[in-house]
Amino acid sequence: MMEEMRIDLINMLNWKREAVERIANESEKLSDEHDYENDDIEYPNYYNMKKILSESDVTENLTLPEGENRLKLSAHPNFDNSLVNLENSAVHIPVNVYDNSSEVIHGIQVTEKLIDIFKLNLANDPTLSWQFLGSSKGFIRIYPASKWKTPIDSEGQSKTQIPDMYDCRTRQWYIQTAASPKDVVILMDVSGSMTGQRRTIALNVVNNILDTLTENDFFVVYNFTKEVKPVYPCFNHMVQATPRNVQEVKYMLDNFVTADIANFTAAFIDGFNILKEVFSEKKGALCNQAIMLITDGAPETYEPLFKEYNADKSVRIFTYVIGRDVTQIKEVNWMACNNKGFYAQVANLAEVREQVHQYIPVMSRPLVLSGARIFTWTPVYTAYSEIQLSDWIWDERVKALTVKLHEKKLIRGEESAIDVAVATADGSKSDLAQVTREDANNEDEFEIVDQDDTYLVCKRIFDAELEMAKKVVKKKIQLMTTVSTPVFDKRKYISRIANLLGVAGTDVPIKEIEKMAPPFKLGVNGYSFMTTNNGKVLFHPNFSPIFQDFTAIQDLVKPFYSAVDLTEVELGNITQESRTFDPNIVQIRTEMVNRKRGSKKVATRTFVDSMKRPLTRLQHYIYDSVENTPFSFAISLPEPYGSFRFTGQTDLRSSYNTENYTRYFTGTKWRIHPEWVYCENPQKLSIGPAPSTPEEALLQFLINELPKNQFRWRTSSSSPPSNANFTCNKELLQSLIFDAAATHIFDTCRDFELRHRRNTKGSVDVLNAFVSTRSGLTRFTNPCFSHDFRNRSEHEYNILARSIEEDYYKRAVDFYYLKNNAFIYSVPFNAYKNEEFLVTASRAIVVGNGKMSAPVAVIGLQYNHTQFRDAFFKITKEHNLNCLSDDTLNCFVLDNNGFIIISKGIKNGKEVNQTGMFFGDVNDDLLQDMVSQGVYRKMRFYDYQAICIEINNANSHSTSFLTPLHYIRQIGTWFASKLVRFYLSLAYDYLPVWLEEMVSMDYSDGESESPPPNPNKSHPRSCDKEIDLYDLINFSNQTLHFVHKCKTNELCSR
Repeated sequence: MMEEMRIDLINMLNWKREAVERIANESEKLSDEHDYENDDIEYPNYYNMKKILSESDVTENLTLPEGENRLKLSAHPNFDNSLVNLENSAVHIPVNVYDNSSEVIHGIQVTEKLIDIFKLNLANDPTLSWQFLGSSKGFIRIYPASKWKTPIDSEGQSKTQIPDMYDCRTRQWYIQTAASPKDVVILMDVSGSMTGQRRTIALNVVNNILDTLTENDFFVVYNFTKEVKPVYPCFNHMVQATPRNVQEVKYMLDNFVTADIANFTAAFIDGFNILKEVFSEKKGALCNQAIMLITDGAPETYEPLFKEYNADKSVRIFTYVIGRDVTQIKEVNWMACNNKGFYAQVANLAEVREQVHQYIPVMSRPLVLSGARIFTWTPVYTAYSEIQLSDWIWDERVKALTVKLHEKKLIRGEESAIDVAVATADGSKSDLAQVTREDANNEDEFEIVDQDDTYLVCKRIFDAELEMAKKVVKKKIQLMTTVSTPVFDKRKYISRIANLLGVAGTDVPIKEIEKMAPPFKLGVNGYSFMTTNNGKVLFHPNFSPIFQDFTAIQDLVKPFYSAVDLTEVELGNITQESRTFDPNIVQIRTEMVNRKRGSKKVATRTFVDSMKRPLTRLQHYIYDSVENTPFSFAISLPEPYGSFRFTGQTDLRSSYNTENYTRYFTGTKWRIHPEWVYCENPQKLSIGPAPSTPEEALLQFLINELPKNQFRWRTSSSSPPSNANFTCNKELLQSLIFDAAATHIFDTCRDFELRHRRNTKGSVDVLNAFVSTRSGLTRFTNPCFSHDFRNRSEHEYNILARSIEEDYYKRAVDFYYLKNNAFIYSVPFNAYKNEEFLVTASRAIVVGNGKMSAPVAVIGLQYNHTQFRDAFFKITKEHNLNCLSDDTLNCFVLDNNGFIIISKGIKNGKEVNQTGMFFGDVNDDLLQDMVSQGVYRKMRFYDYQAICIEINNANSHSTSFLTPLHYIRQIGTWFASKLVRFYLSLAYDYLPVWLEEMVSMDYSDGESESPPPNPNKSHPRSCDKEIDLYDLINFSNQTLHFVHKCKTNELCSR
């Protein structure tokens, strides 16, 4: 199985690589044929992505603004459902590039002819995503044509568009391809002359250099005057240019005082020595080496020093002279030009970016001269239009949330929106957070098909259940990797010139890579993952790059999301301290980085239900390299059941014309996994309307295609799939038909079972019974679910339909191997906020005996919690434990992870509903005693991808000094608003509503005329979080006792 998946993965990635190679070859050919000497060239007619208007944006009679283009756009799944035009490509030109320069005009004309190659690639590989050519001149041509997307924070206070600073030459795929891996020493002159604007420019130059480094590079930054000191004391040697390391250095850059004179000799000697050291010890990038000097001038060339330390010119010297009025530039120019480097003078901040990037073509010269067609793959990343969590974005959202809450009169006085915002960082959805998204989802009401009492009761409960499960519908942030290759200038010159024309590439969505390891093949609790050559995760089930802001409809990308290490998502069961990784996991990571094949069994800890429930098991890891890429691929299977499969299938080829399989899919109380592909046809189905749901697609296939035998089985191939044939997954589809036949009896036996339970004294009504199978089929009895496949909510789908990928399924299977005759129970975590909700009980169905067994399905029941609770307390009363009538008695039923299933709690003399809460939040003393007596086991988890919110108290003593200025500013703002209001009143007979709100925004809560206080300043940052989770380990019927001993000065009521 592992090898089949790996081969499919290699083939799929090779198709992308071949498409990129065709773009590069055609670009080199077109460039060679183009006449660059023609100075009379006309400005090309092309689609500017920033000026494309879709047909819905304009009316027929509207005159288009100058430079705007109308283009027919339609959504396409290959491009994340973006609106695109497959007949054209389009161009994006950065703001810092002059679009009328002859170089840009010639480049646009040359690349215009790539449209045929773009179309050919998409025809050859129907799964292909964005194709592009990034020019060394700054513009990028992208296929298919679409409107440019710039980051817009729709939740910020201003809701304004973030400035478009995109330049393809700054993107990782471009830099990584254009410049080989390198060791870089950055020397920043901080002598007495580097003050004022020169200091500011120098800092910007270093920041921009750091932005061009990738994880394949190594670097160190030194400040030098009389002495040479590392900017970050911990990094006094070469370190890998990971996002975290780069960020640490950036934080420390401005922490210096300019003074004395610069000792260039000491700085260069230290630079050469550290480069010599990493090379001799076979550390670092082991490729290119460079020293980058940032200064305002040097007194001499230091030629003897370079002859001694760089006689072979193996270290390139790049020099950046800061300032306009500098005189000692010839010496600095000599250093660069005589050491295979590049010299640039940066006169102002506007030039920094362009001048810094001049070093990249120079670093690419060895690659260009070699003519080697190499391909590079990036780590995981998101589109440029996605917004990354930062202090500025966070501040905007907190301000916007504050306004929302004050408008809704939900906070007043000293209360702050930061309380809500901090709650979202912990993954909790508070009541205040709920109101900020109340209009984001308008769920359709369920169609009432029967008005009997049973239906009305269950509908009321299921409506509450769906409301608790409701989440804001958000656009999913697409993760991707990019494969790219350099495009060389192959024109024939009198002397050979190593010019880089640009970089060709295509994006590969991570979800397409994940499809190569289908979950149904891996089985329940099995999973796959990939790592880069640096041990970073490309995808993994515990990889969480998204900061889910529950107060907003737009999520953010976490800082450092592209540099999550494998050891940060795989936790060994022996882990006791933060950043102390299991040696077995470290060994797996090391062998994957070294591209070795191997397998290993490791005792691990993992979690489900948003890191609330722990699971411990022995996992079997199998891993190997992915040829022609820097990636390694692995699968992880749970022991013992993950090594065995139930292979029951129905042979469709032998009985397709005699058997009516639709009889197993009658009615509407069944679902199939919404994301698994059983059969697909890129063209429309031969008969009938296009299906709107997976269930409709399956039925149409069984009715129209199967009887005619008009389909083929999907097979592994070195060629991309064809558009012409209807293809099905043989194992998945035949398993589905087998499971459908095996569970068809579910419809006939359920009525008897429910009648029997209702007629039993003291029983609880079963509102829903369900069975979910290994093939993704789920059957249920709930009469509340919509009877029309096309008339159901997304949340209804989310409750049960994803079979082996649902948390209830995973827990039931794992628990079966602990106690095979027991059901596992759960209630919603926020049940204590609701009066009516469900109790879900589930149990795994396993075929085989002992270790040679395999789970095939999970069955379950869902009860009305109120009846369930009453029945339980009726039983306790029969055993002389009267929980309901005894006001001094608290009674709880806990699940296997310490969450409350049934509660009767007393707080401040009143009964409170604590169902769904973690028992440690209710009575931690008792929970810890159960741990000490061996009932529960406490397990410590570490979340290395967490976001912590640091709060700086705004009411510190230092703020008092700003008080007079604060009130002066308030007076000025009030006066300015009155002037604006007066001016607008001259132009309008009355003020429009939006103007009225703008000039008269009132933050009062209705009881106080004073504005809300300035909230405490908060800052989000990446951090490690410790989390204690609990697991039941004692299944005996022995009664245990715990007596709480009051501590000194402790108030004890019981």
